[in-house]
Amino acid sequence: MKNGHKSVTIFGAGLSGLTFAYELNELGVSLRVIEKHSSAGGLCRSIRKDGFTFDLGGHRLYADKPWIIEKVKEILGEEMLCTKRKSRILLNGKFFNYPLKPRSAFFSFGFGKSLKILTGYFKSKLKAKQINKVNEMSFEDWVVSRFGRTLYEIYFEPYTEKVWGLPCKNISADWAAQRISPFNLIETIKGALLNSKKFADRFTTSQFFYPVRGGIGRIADRVVEKLKASGNEVLFHSEPTEIRCEKDMVKSVLIANGKSSFELKSDHFISTIPLTKLILMLKPTPPSEIMEAASKLTYRAVICVFLILNKPMVTDDTWIYFPEKSIFFGRAHEPRNWSRENASDGKTSLCLEVFCSEGDYFWQMPDKEIISKVVYDLKRLEFIKKGDVEDCFLSRVPYAYPVYKMGYQNHLSRVRQYLSQFKNLHLLGRTGKFRYMNMDHVIEESVEKARELYRPAQRMAGF
Repeated sequence: MKNGHKSVTIFGAGLSGLTFAYELNELGVSLRVIEKHSSAGGLCRSIRKDGFTFDLGGHRLYADKPWIIEKVKEILGEEMLCTKRKSRILLNGKFFNYPLKPRSAFFSFGFGKSLKILTGYFKSKLKAKQINKVNEMSFEDWVVSRFGRTLYEIYFEPYTEKVWGLPCKNISADWAAQRISPFNLIETIKGALLNSKKFADRFTTSQFFYPVRGGIGRIADRVVEKLKASGNEVLFHSEPTEIRCEKDMVKSVLIANGKSSFELKSDHFISTIPLTKLILMLKPTPPSEIMEAASKLTYRAVICVFLILNKPMVTDDTWIYFPEKSIFFGRAHEPRNWSRENASDGKTSLCLEVFCSEGDYFWQMPDKEIISKVVYDLKRLEFIKKGDVEDCFLSRVPYAYPVYKMGYQNHLSRVRQYLSQFKNLHLLGRTGKFRYMNMDHVIEESVEKARELYRPAQRMAGF
């Protein structure tokens, strides 16, 4: 232990766990990070192969708070790019701006459809005044009450159901409230008729930050380097299998490391691993009602298919979204459009995301069949042609998104309340807290949690 400080053990070397570790490392706290994979980064991990760099789905860094960007620059110790964002959705053979820009949505369908969108919008506004907001329970209810049913059916319903594998009526309105910015269609029409640029970029971030080289995973790699240089441990191919508790404290954790295992003691434990897995590790086993509540919480998975292409560029987009069920994948990004360092000269690459759930039909599909389906659709859509694919591989990500099913709040509240009794066990991050967060929110929460734990204890000369 360094400088007499108490020890901290972190489960998971993803962005949340490593940001937390970085902050405490700067304060001189003794740390140990446990990671089941062979490399750091978690959902923000990068895969490098033959001069190409791939992220797991692409992760942009944008923040309203400048100190968050400065924190990442401090970690990297090298230049970051400010990359222009261009995201579109391919629907019925036409490209639209994505996330939804109301001007594009309203004026891209012709007079008849646009009139129907406008009529539906006004109906939703009139109806919304007569409905108690408390009754807005589902994603469908939330969107229809703000945008109208026509726009909901065109834009929101198909992609949302493809991502989550659930009918929109079974998805909580929390997801819509968190991810969709409402707009005033009257202002949109006015801005369009006046050809005003005032409304052009009002509803989406037009640029973001990204490492010059090494992909988004370079952030995690740099933190690991700094932790090791300070004498802290980062154990790969390791994971907790049993968390031993006594009264209101975690006393020790059993760690599996390859074919062996060992018991680990620490003063504080930070868990960024999936909340549902954490519950299953607790000893004594939690009450049946807590186990049942945890079983109701599920995560959505994604299969990332990576293609190395013998062509200089496919598009100039950072992301393209594909809501139609006839297309096997749901989202694509071209890494070279994020940083030229992500691809070799004269060539490009693609990452295609297939949304699924761990153990379902798509998840269990053989790699070759998944890749074949992806390549077939890309050719059919005329993004690539025969002979363009030079190499291909994939990566399965089982805990990509917490699923906000209807009623999830009650189950989550019960689980969190039970875990809160353990004074030295702390939850952190998207999977650890079962809460969807962007990179900036993850960084902010992790830094604040590190300071919250350290400062009170520092005043007591304990931590």
